[in-house]
Amino acid sequence: MANKSEAAKTVPTPVKGFDPSAYKSVRKVTKSFLRLEVDVDRFVRIDGEIYEGKKLSKKEGKDAMEPAHICDITDLTTGEIAQLMLPSVLLSVLNEEYPEHSYVGRAFKITKRAKKEGRRYFPVDVEEIEI
Repeated sequence: MANKSEAAKTVPTPVKGFDPSAYKSVRKVTKSFLRLEVDVDRFVRIDGEIYEGKKLSKKEGKDAMEPAHICDITDLTTGEIAQLMLPSVLLSVLNEEYPEHSYVGRAFKITKRAKKEGRRYFPVDVEEIEI
């Protein structure tokens, strides 16, 4: 068996018969986040139940933040599989209107609105849509 220094000197060779232009994906392991922007309509299908993200540790001079609520989605405009960090208003709407995670598999038009003066949150318009 070659030692580490000998192994580092060997030149890698492509795997015979592998064609990178014809690969078949099994599962997307990493996903980007879809960002909700003010007055921009987003068309998504919710692909999984809402779950809590990682707990954020306390930073110097600041309290620890609550973990974000996240769900896996498909952006219907691009077909991209992504994650959506749910603002508290959207989380409440989905949990109240779709008990027992019945939002999974449904499609929505979601529009984040501008903050109203004196409020701490962004209002969100949510419409269930057919696809």
